[in-house]
Amino acid sequence: MTKRRIFYLSAWCEEHGISGGQYKLYHHVDLLNTLGFNALVVHTTQGAAYPFYPRYREVPILYVGRSAESLFDLSSFSPQDILVIKSEWVPFMAPFLEKLSLFAALFNQGAYLSFQQSRSSPDPFSAALLKGEKNYFLSPQILGSIVVSRDNQRFLRSIFPKEPLHLVRTSFDAALFTYQSQKKRQMAYMTKKFADDALAIVHTIQARGRLPTWSFLPIEGMDQQETAKAMQESALFLYLSYSEGLPLTPREAISSGTLVIGTAKGGGREVVKPPLAFPVNHERLIEYVQEVERVALDFEKRPLFYQKLGEKNARLIQKRYSEEQEISDLAQAWKQLIHAHEKRLK
Repeated sequence: MTKRRIFYLSAWCEEHGISGGQYKLYHHVDLLNTLGFNALVVHTTQGAAYPFYPRYREVPILYVGRSAESLFDLSSFSPQDILVIKSEWVPFMAPFLEKLSLFAALFNQGAYLSFQQSRSSPDPFSAALLKGEKNYFLSPQILGSIVVSRDNQRFLRSIFPKEPLHLVRTSFDAALFTYQSQKKRQMAYMTKKFADDALAIVHTIQARGRLPTWSFLPIEGMDQQETAKAMQESALFLYLSYSEGLPLTPREAISSGTLVIGTAKGGGREVVKPPLAFPVNHERLIEYVQEVERVALDFEKRPLFYQKLGEKNARLIQKRYSEEQEISDLAQAWKQLIHAHEKRLK
């Protein structure tokens, strides 16, 4: 097992820094090494590292050069290795994987992004499909996909019915996002995505004037500890989303005992549903605002009821998405991926 190296390739860049999605790369590598595998994170920027958790300071990192064509300089890898890449990179990287006899598994944290075309950089996969050319997702160099939710698994299964899809339900930091019973009449919300929509919701609530004792807390520029504190002290979390893989922030909010009102799309439907949350589409502005008002006013009347509901939901979400469950899923997925790798090497 120690001879085979597993490389999780990171999309970190100097311009944008490390995004929240990079957290799971480090987490997988950390867990795999604990399980006895030889796993590393790969960066193209010297000195890049995930800064938010002391736990990950010991995660091994390999720095390689960039490539304008294949995104990463692949000369450091051999057919004995397994690269873990984003599904969006397949059109760019698969031809070079085939040329160099390298193998990869896809870490698909958002299946619906797999076929989105960039306006600034036309997607060669989409162009190839239109021309009837090769579908690189079916390349023999691709060993299978790791998916994070049953919704994403069903979506990809409808497209690639014969391809191996390994479900690894991602955990979250339940030790940080702990349940807190005492809540302010405060609504927290993220500004990184849908900032304009979030402001429209907040301003509409303020203009209607039905919740004069409530305040709003934008979560921006906060580290993990500050974000956890914001979640824990807020009675409500306004969640706005597109079709994600398995969203992290609503699970963190629920684990904190916070009531989540938000959009249920894609893998988010596994989380944003009763009794864990109150699903409503944020794109329907008035319906969303009315649901926020309904829950907030009911919270004012029945604080003890919602305190008990928050505590029950926190226990449920922590159990459903525990690190122990993720470790079990991850070990099973990599057992099968390595078996596929061994067969391709023969």
